[in-house]
Amino acid sequence: MSKALENVTKLNDMVSVTDFGAVGDGVTDDTAAIQAALDSLPTFLEFVQGATYKAGILYPKGNCHINGNGCTLLGSASGLFNCKTALDRLYIEGFNVTWTSGTGTLGRQFFWNGDNAAGSTSFGATTAYPITDLRIFDNNIGASKVECFGLSTESRVYGNRWDHGATVAIAPAYLYIERGTTDDDAGPVWVQNNFFRVYPPAGSNVDIVKISGGVTDAHITDNYIFNKQTTSAAQFDVYTGANKMRFTNNTLINCQLHRKQVKGSLPVEPTIYAHDYIGGNSFELQLGFLELYALYFIGNLGTISNNQFKIRNVTDVCRAVYLDQSDVDTGFGTSGIVATIVSNNLFDLRSSHAGSAGVFVKTASAVVGAGARLLTISGNIQIGGAYFVQGGSQTYSAIYGNVWGQSSGALGAGINAGLANNAVIANVFDSDIPYLTGVTEGNEATLSIPTLAAGATPDVSVGSVFFVNSATPITGFTGANIGKRITLFLAGTTTITNGSNMKLNGNVDFVMDNFGDSLTLVKTTATRWNEVARSNQ
Repeated sequence: MSKALENVTKLNDMVSVTDFGAVGDGVTDDTAAIQAALDSLPTFLEFVQGATYKAGILYPKGNCHINGNGCTLLGSASGLFNCKTALDRLYIEGFNVTWTSGTGTLGRQFFWNGDNAAGSTSFGATTAYPITDLRIFDNNIGASKVECFGLSTESRVYGNRWDHGATVAIAPAYLYIERGTTDDDAGPVWVQNNFFRVYPPAGSNVDIVKISGGVTDAHITDNYIFNKQTTSAAQFDVYTGANKMRFTNNTLINCQLHRKQVKGSLPVEPTIYAHDYIGGNSFELQLGFLELYALYFIGNLGTISNNQFKIRNVTDVCRAVYLDQSDVDTGFGTSGIVATIVSNNLFDLRSSHAGSAGVFVKTASAVVGAGARLLTISGNIQIGGAYFVQGGSQTYSAIYGNVWGQSSGALGAGINAGLANNAVIANVFDSDIPYLTGVTEGNEATLSIPTLAAGATPDVSVGSVFFVNSATPITGFTGANIGKRITLFLAGTTTITNGSNMKLNGNVDFVMDNFGDSLTLVKTTATRWNEVARSNQ
């Protein structure tokens, strides 16, 4: 049988690169032999375990499952697999990848597709996106970049290892997945069980992983990312109109999760928005790195739950969770509704910058009108930091059942809103600083009884039991709603004044001047307090 006829019989069967003359000694250039094997259009293409193949650019031309069997590929300075042909399915797995010396280290790709020049880093709307189902998985070690474009059904990036020294550059990301530019129903994408221990370029907004376009159902789980470059504020950037993103059980060290739930590169905003879930992850920002936040979220309908945040950056103000509604598409409504849940997270901000916060809500801009609304922040524990919740202009939000201890800043449990229609209920804060006017019931602001600020109308929003010590007679209180009950204990001679805003027994002032004096009051109208009980020693 002739070699040509033998090759035809291999169509849609399993073939080996050795059938076409590949040597695999790490010295011989096997590009032509491997390409001939690909040109035979096999269903399965096998490499030999333990062999080392030296190759230039390879072009898959048909649906294929390429199995490296753990062999080593010595890639050119430009890249390895480039798919120009529209395929329904392409699996590439099981390679250990290293790079031969050559012209430059920037832009080398393990896999890319579209009719691009070898080693090109310019991918945009004019590029062809032929792949409809791409899976790259299983131990592709050292690939400078895996680029996936034109995904319309199902794509999976699984079990890869990027373990790079400081001299290996990237552009624009180690792993870059882009759907395209036309719609928001691109089918699911899985990024799972990948390992990154890398030195990205210096500066801010540097992507280790980037997902953009109109991807729907992005499942990102069980990945490990360690940014070793101290001068880089690196990101796991999900910049897309992706619906139902699931970001779970990932470990990010010195790497931010940057989630922008906006249309991204799409010409029109997505037509359907569904909930994001960010849960069970570990975020760690170590000393000396440039990160200013661990999780940055722009969008609506998100749940951020059961994550651990460890921040040790003493040189910059860091926010564990940064909620930003300033770049939300108009499809969310001009009132800037965020509708986000932040629950059951652990914020460890000890030894961080004095101005650091567990949750930061960006003040509204002209884009979103009334600003953040419908936030629920509950069941979280924070140790250290200057703020538990910081930021402004949120309304119709609830902050309840949180615990915060070991404050390290002077501003206390700051919620810089000061607006009505918020509820701050049943929190325990190790701070005696008032944090919000509005519905503030059942909070304990310190582990000991705080002393009210001197003045005619002190703020009682932080708790329900206070010491008083004011040379100025007290005529009323701020920071309370109808039904709130407070008890005052003597810390220094103070006069509680009977009048239009204070109804005391006997319609006379109560001078608290003896140890053991106390007074209990309840708010009965918008401006009036009534005495409930007293102890006059």
